[in-house]
Amino acid sequence: MLSQVGHALRCPAAKFITHTLSHLCFLILLAAATFRLDEKAYPIAYNTSEVLQYRYSDDQYDSEVNVMLKATFRPENVLMTRVQICLMFWILGNSL
Repeated sequence: MLSQVGHALRCPAAKFITHTLSHLCFLILLAAATFRLDEKAYPIAYNTSEVLQYRYSDDQYDSEVNVMLKATFRPENVLMTRVQICLMFWILGNSL
């Protein structure tokens, strides 16, 4: 059974498919890391009336900015995200 699987994976078509799928996974991980898809998203107002409806005082605006900055940038105690760890293992696996 195991030799049959090994023999099937030595086929040039199987090598091409596995190589292509590996690089596709890398591109998906790279896009997830680039666009920060592993983090939560904030909704965007649909029209200007929704934007103009909210009037903040300076204190509220500062607190909103601080919340958005903390959500946008990675906290100091997080060294790597899960997607970056997967990318690291993909690169290490291909370099061996």
